[in-house]
Amino acid sequence: MAELAPSRRTLVRGAAWSVPVVAMAATAPAFAASCGSLTAAFALDWNNTARTTYTPPATPAGTGTGKKTGYATALAPAGSGASNVTVTFDSTTVGTVSRTANNLVLGGTNVGGTGGPGLQLTHDNLQAGRGNRQELLITFSRPVTELSFSIADIDSSSGNWYDQVELTGYTGSGAASFTQSPVATTSSTSVVVWGDGSQSQPWRPRNDSQNIGSGSSAGNKLVTFTTAVKTLSLVYWNSAGNGNQVIALTDFSFTSKGC
Repeated sequence: MAELAPSRRTLVRGAAWSVPVVAMAATAPAFAASCGSLTAAFALDWNNTARTTYTPPATPAGTGTGKKTGYATALAPAGSGASNVTVTFDSTTVGTVSRTANNLVLGGTNVGGTGGPGLQLTHDNLQAGRGNRQELLITFSRPVTELSFSIADIDSSSGNWYDQVELTGYTGSGAASFTQSPVATTSSTSVVVWGDGSQSQPWRPRNDSQNIGSGSSAGNKLVTFTTAVKTLSLVYWNSAGNGNQVIALTDFSFTSKGC
């Protein structure tokens, strides 16, 4: 949908914060020494600095050519003995697409209808076609499991924009490692978002005039990965129109080894 005030885009809230699923060892030193054997629950909770810190690219955030990077830290659960998980968000552009100053910036108060902000991906001066796209590489400091989040506000407006979104997971740090597709479901009972998230069938609205209103979850795509991933590749582009374009990423929930 066209980029509006922050309240225009809101994201699905992530899964609730939980305690580690593996208990601490009897003594702190022994537990710390064996942190790689435990599994802890983490979250990128965009609305809670006690759980998550985030630093966007330098102002203007995502504009200009070249790579722009946002840095997030999922803080380890208190008393778990686990170390934090850092996550980088590397944005690059291909073709003539332009990123706006809100790219890789947290925005909104009810993104996707769940009462919190989201990490925005934004374009202007649109040119139709996949040859003009933003590529976002999301890299975790160590492999994560049970990863889940939503991509919010996948929609369209005739003559303005027509969102197209692809997503692939990697077990390692790059495309040479094993790839997997996420298990994806809509967050709405109505079928608004079509496709499977692949290059040949990107997630997209069902027609070119499917503009999702503020606070609605109808344009959300909930994605989960059933096995471990370390890197995600998200490709975002426009298939029709020349207006402004924005989607957002909701809170992330995942588990990881303690160190």
